[in-house]
Formats: sequence, structure tokens, C-alpha cells
Amino acid sequence: MKKALLLAAVLTLAAAPAFAFFDDFNSYANGNLYGQGTWNKGNSTSWIQVENGMVKIVGGDTGSGDRTVGTEAVAGLTGTIYIEFDILAGESLNTSWSVLADDDGTPDGNLARAYGTAGTVRGRIDGYGIVTGQDPLAPGWNHVQIVIDTAANTDTFYLNGTPLSGTNPISHAGYAGDVLQRVSFHKVNPGQTVYLDNLWVANRPVPEPASLVALMTGLAGVVGYARRRR
Repeated sequence: MKKALLLAAVLTLAAAPAFAFFDDFNSYANGNLYGQGTWNKGNSTSWIQVENGMVKIVGGDTGSGDRTVGTEAVAGLTGTIYIEFDILAGESLNTSWSVLADDDGTPDGNLARAYGTAGTVRGRIDGYGIVTGQDPLAPGWNHVQIVIDTAANTDTFYLNGTPLSGTNPISHAGYAGDVLQRVSFHKVNPGQTVYLDNLWVANRPVPEPASLVALMTGLAGVVGYARRRR
């Protein structure tokens, strides 16, 4: 149901100038995310997989399999940028996932980086500098939001609508006025399997659930009207 609501929002907002990118991974075959859709960076042994319509970041030793898999479908966004995704909480051990936002071809999260374990999330800027506390995920699915303001040169990180512990917004040097070039998934260290889903990158936040329900109702009404007309 959640994916259906998000997809309805995407279909409605796709023509608006503020909309950039949404991927629910439903149309992909199980296996490497690399090479499917617009995900065009990585390698054939990546530990970043697709499993039943979700991104699966699997554990293992560090090495070639932790290569970033990125999409340039978001290239060109500037101003206020919203990067949002869902993560399924699991057992917390080693750091095992990262979502990177870059203004160049280097997968280092120089604009912003959300990362954590299967049970935590925290924020980073300028590649690898830790700037927020390590907050626990709630049981089940959680929603992570990164707000990048390239004009004010700040990042803000949210978990389930609440700012991550630490300073928000966070200023970082050297990137004022920069343009987003890509968003990537990255496996950082050995750890457990982590599931991510519903990646949204745009100049507006994901609509609230109530708005999505209203949107679905409206779309259903339009379809019903069309059927009556026929």
C-alpha cells in the first residue's frame, strides 16, 4: 500500500518542475542493483542487491563488493534538495550501509551522507565527518530524510520526522551553490543484511501520508469518471 501511494504521488508530480527522481525498485529483477534502471556505477560483484522490490545491502568482508552503485538521474538539482528513503530496522552490529549525495563523480558523500548499522542511523557531511548522534531505529520500517540547502550551505537530517540528535541544521564549508550530481548506496563495513526502499530525491519533500491518501482517492475518482463516460 505504501509503495502504491508513493507511486501515485510520483505519477502526479512527475510533470512538476520540482520533481526529480523516485525509485521503489519494484520493476527490477532480483540480483545486482548495478545495471538496472538508472543505477550505472558499481561492479558485477556488488553487495548491493535487489530482493523482492527492495535494496538489500548484504554483509561480508570489505573489498570490491562494497563498491558504490549510483544514479545520475538526479543530476542538476540545486537549492533545497530532499533525499528520503525507508530503512528496515534489524539487529545492530557493525556499520553496514550508507546513502551518499555528491556534487561530483567521487562517491564520498561530500554534500551529505546518512549511514548506520541495521539498528541505527546518523548523519555526516564533507565525506566522513560525523556531525550527528547515533540514533536508534524504531522496530519495522523507518523514514530517513536529508535536507541539503546549497544556498545556505547547510544539511539537516531527520529520522521519522524528528531531527537526529546533534546540531541541526549543520553548516559545512566549500559547497555553497553546488549542484547535486548523484545519489548512491554504499556498503561500508562487514555487518548484517540491511533493507532500503522508496528513494525520493526532489526539491520538495515526500507528501504526507494524508496527502497521498487524498491523491489516491482523487485518482480513483478520475478513473471511475472515465469509466462512466465510456
